[in-house]
Amino acid sequence: MDRIDVLLKTFIATFGGFCGYFLGGWDATLKILVTMAVIDYLTGMIAAGYNGELKSKVGFKGIAKKVVLFL
Repeated sequence: MDRIDVLLKTFIATFGGFCGYFLGGWDATLKILVTMAVIDYLTGMIAAGYNGELKSKVGFKGIAKKVVLFL
């Protein structure tokens, strides 16, 4: 559990640093974009679970798409 905690904090810090350096800061528009991307991913997971099609490979592909969205 501690390793997951460290990895999550590392990811959040890296993402925050990326936003600050490349995008000029963490403004309202970026907050909305991140919020909508998280909601989109979560609703996709819920729909896949409801249909019995929840697969880690497809989930990873969804995360990769969200990462590319911010590049």
